[in-house]
Amino acid sequence: MMSSSSLSSSLHCFPPPSLTFQNLKNNDRLIHNFNTPLELKQLHARLIKTNTPLSILPLTKVAFVCALSPSFSYAHQIFSHILEIPQTSIWNSCLIRFAEGDCPSNALLLFYQMRLFDVLPDTFTCSFVLKACLKLSDVVNGKIIHGLFQKLGFGSNLFLQNMILNLYGLCGEMGDAMLLFEKMPQRDAVTWNIVIAQLVKRGEIDGAYGFFLRMPNKNVRSWTSMISGFVQCGKPKEAIDLFMKLEDEAVRPNEVTVVSVLAACADLEAERWEDAARVRKLMKDRGVKKTSGWSSITVNGVVHEFVAGDQTHPQAEDICKIWDKLLVKMKRRGYAPKTSVVLLDVEEKEKEKFLYRHKMASVLVGISGNLSTATKCSQIAVSQLAANLIIFSTLFG
Repeated sequence: MMSSSSLSSSLHCFPPPSLTFQNLKNNDRLIHNFNTPLELKQLHARLIKTNTPLSILPLTKVAFVCALSPSFSYAHQIFSHILEIPQTSIWNSCLIRFAEGDCPSNALLLFYQMRLFDVLPDTFTCSFVLKACLKLSDVVNGKIIHGLFQKLGFGSNLFLQNMILNLYGLCGEMGDAMLLFEKMPQRDAVTWNIVIAQLVKRGEIDGAYGFFLRMPNKNVRSWTSMISGFVQCGKPKEAIDLFMKLEDEAVRPNEVTVVSVLAACADLEAERWEDAARVRKLMKDRGVKKTSGWSSITVNGVVHEFVAGDQTHPQAEDICKIWDKLLVKMKRRGYAPKTSVVLLDVEEKEKEKFLYRHKMASVLVGISGNLSTATKCSQIAVSQLAANLIIFSTLFG
């Protein structure tokens, strides 16, 4: 094994290269095939023997092979003698691979190796390590990186500050997050959205709304965070009112916005039918589509799917006939569908169909396994069905 002193000597006393085509051809087969520090050192010895400059080495691979081993210093010396620029960028290429990989803690280990050998971090270094901290929810190391980039003069870097702010919020350190937010010399929409989203997540809806009102340039994510936050906190009226303000501001809603508002309208039932109709019209006008509601059930190994309002099931006609007969008998016994939750401008009968059609098929198919059984059983079960539809599952499941 080559010692540190012999490595340094061999690097400094490198004879003038006398390359031949055969040397290059033979070495070319080797320079991309090393996978351990030992294989790298064997390759290094061969390059010296054949008077081949070390610059032919794939430096990123050298770094990756040595990054988490005691051979870090070996790679560090190679880079120091080959490169005329700082070697930080090479180690950064390893950092991002570790940070985005399955074991982000390796990025932290490499970072501390770099610090140990005085490899000066740059803003990319800090961002990659913070990415690892976010994946690990590691606020302790996050605070160390925060202090480091402040010391290095990166304190005004908005991207890094937003990453730290997000880390503090995700880890529940809202006191530190608020302190950082107030001290930030500049803020962008990402900054405000991080704070709003984290407060909503913690259920602090009033605090989130206070920041929302202070926010100078709101985007659709800002509006959506607050609207969905109101819905989650049981304030559907406030969610709808805020959506109306969004429309007045000519902000284009996304699917999450629309789904949240429709949920709020459903919570308020028929009281806000006009608002629901306005939301649906806005969806249509702006090309925003919501995935249709659907039900599915597996019977005898076959998956049956039923989309709201769909009539494409091969037994749809027979299913509808059985269901209609059941409903007639159920209504005679006092059953009445709650059509007020159907926020569409249609007649009462259409509301009833919209309310139960996409559910009825899965119930009938699932409980009976076939329509003939459902037909025979409808007379027996109708009285129980009026009281509780789930009785079918008990009788025929």
